[in-house]
Amino acid sequence: MSQPGFVMEKNMNEGKKPSDKFYCYSYRLVCFIKAHGIEYIERGYNRNTQSDFWVFKRDERLNTALDNWSEFRDKMLNKREESKDAGNNVDGESKGN
Repeated sequence: MSQPGFVMEKNMNEGKKPSDKFYCYSYRLVCFIKAHGIEYIERGYNRNTQSDFWVFKRDERLNTALDNWSEFRDKMLNKREESKDAGNNVDGESKGN
């Protein structure tokens, strides 16, 4: 039995139609989605992990924002790797400074 504020997402929809809700556990992603003008419909707290989660209605606008997030995240990860390869830290400062 689940506790109030606890969501079990893994395998929750196995064998069923796709969920009309998107559960988000990343504060950065929530900020990104909200910057696209999309508001969450619920907010909860997982007592087991002691972290917040947000629930969004899954629709075309959200799917587009999530696609944009994937592209954005990949670009940022690539920049971070390029920066490490060039001998810079994440802030772009040289390691020798």
